Amino acid sequence: MKRIFEETYTLLVSIIGIIGGLIWAINDNWSFEPVILLSVSTIGLLCFLAIKVFGESVRPIVEVELQQTRSNRGPLMLAPGLSPQNSEGQYLHEENGLYHYEFEHTYDFVIRNNSINNAYDVNMYVENKYFLKFQNETSSLEPLTIDKPKIIKVKYNFGRNLTAKESLDEFSVKFNNDLKNTVFIIEYHDENRKKYYTKFNPPKTNTILKKEPKFDKSKYRLIS
Repeated sequence: MKRIFEETYTLLVSIIGIIGGLIWAINDNWSFEPVILLSVSTIGLLCFLAIKVFGESVRPIVEVELQQTRSNRGPLMLAPGLSPQNSEGQYLHEENGLYHYEFEHTYDFVIRNNSINNAYDVNMYVENKYFLKFQNETSSLEPLTIDKPKIIKVKYNFGRNLTAKESLDEFSVKFNNDLKNTVFIIEYHDENRKKYYTKFNPPKTNTILKKEPKFDKSKYRLIS
């Protein structure tokens, strides 16, 4: 709102300067002083119009980060048809045998405004491909300011058939390929209700989009 008033003030000053300078110049036989006022006001108006037409307004910049907070590997479970068996069909525990493991990772989904301008009506979409649980909701009506990020708790559960060593390797990975390839779209507005978008891939890859992305909202779900 403050910027709107400042822009209106600049425009009015330039127009008044042009009109006043023109009247003054005509009445004063185009003397030096009114010509200067007229020239300066005209240049100011042209600069204002050029910025509005060709310049890019200062926009809010919303960026996201996924921060791991905890990991858990469940106990070894038999994988029917895959885990090693003896001749009598009894399952065996072998070092290199395949078994089923369940994993759970928890994260903080942190949404920040990295600009001096507030972002409004912030909505976040995520692909439906993976089993991500979002534990709390945020209100899209609450402005996103530079000093107050939004944080959503996330759980990611999945199972794998692995050897014991492979399960330890999997457990140590903070962001597996499934998660890294998940696409998030963040939609937000400036105070003039102009819409902007950021594309996010975990853990920290943000792409500030210059136009609305072509994404099928039926294949995404709304986080908030």
